[in-house]
Amino acid sequence: SFRQGGATGTDSPTEVRTISAVRTGNSIVVTATDRFGNVVSGVPLWGTRTGNGTFGGGSNTNGQTTGVNGTAEFYSTQDLMIQL
Repeated sequence: SFRQGGATGTDSPTEVRTISAVRTGNSIVVTATDRFGNVVSGVPLWGTRTGNGTFGGGSNTNGQTTGVNGTAEFYSTQDLMIQL
């Protein structure tokens, strides 16, 4: 499979082209991918509260880094809306 930067690629946070998010209950899972659809690890992400609720611990902001599977998970209270 191809990766950003050539067939061997480098799995670097600078390769990210798409960030998607899926909410299930109080969990928001964010996935970072390169232009070929490969997941990218080590991507620092920051979420900021834009609606009701807070992140776990009562914070209005939260930072996560994508793992080897290209995902990071944010936990919230209530119906939190976030901006990434």
